[in-house]
Amino acid sequence: MTFYKDLKDQQLLLPPNIRDLIPRNHICYLVDKIIQNMDLTDIEKDTREQDTLHIIRR
Repeated sequence: MTFYKDLKDQQLLLPPNIRDLIPRNHICYLVDKIIQNMDLTDIEKDTREQDTLHIIRR
């Protein structure tokens, strides 16, 4: 039989949204916008090619 810890005094039912914890003028928002506007198709293509699984059969 398994017993679970009593969580009656738990403050939050769900974890907080990280955006609620970061100030609006934080640099992470600028970095996010810059990355979202970048063309990453070549990088994605290269990583897709490297992620192929090579199976060695005996």
